[in-house]
Amino acid sequence: MIFQSSQESEVNISQGDEKITEISRKRNTKMRDELAVKKAIFNMGGAKMAGQFLDVSTSAIGKWARNGVIPNLEKAQLVAQESGFSLASLRPRFEQKAI
Repeated sequence: MIFQSSQESEVNISQGDEKITEISRKRNTKMRDELAVKKAIFNMGGAKMAGQFLDVSTSAIGKWARNGVIPNLEKAQLVAQESGFSLASLRPRFEQKAI
């Protein structure tokens, strides 16, 4: 049987705490991103009305809400204008650059 010194176990615990904190931060960020897209769609009158306005299927709208991102820049710009949300909150994984 191998015993660890108290210092070694404290290091392992603190490293574990950092990993848990990082996982928790990522989860909270993803949830916040999903909520921004869901709220934006709600502000547009729901998935059906947003789909009609954007000329996409309601299943595409649902996928955007589940993934927390609107991958198409033009559609994201339209949603941002209609819903009052920022473009960055609707496309959190993409860096926004002016052309």
